[in-house]
Amino acid sequence: MPDELPRLHARIETGLNALGIETEARTYKPHVTLARKVRKPPAVTELAPVDWPVRELVLVESRAGAAPMYQPLARWVLN
Repeated sequence: MPDELPRLHARIETGLNALGIETEARTYKPHVTLARKVRKPPAVTELAPVDWPVRELVLVESRAGAAPMYQPLARWVLN
């Protein structure tokens, strides 16, 4: 994992804490959710590595409910 990502997370967490917003105590582990509530797991196959350049960051609010809803709150274009 690139060093920049954990540093970015730490800066965001510090800023949130300074505003009185409590953050999670668990260790930061970046992830991408590919599926939710899968009833039957697919057959396991080997996956090739993915080259996935990141061009922007998006802060998204997740709202629980019958169907999860995601609301983009802010965007940052990366150079």
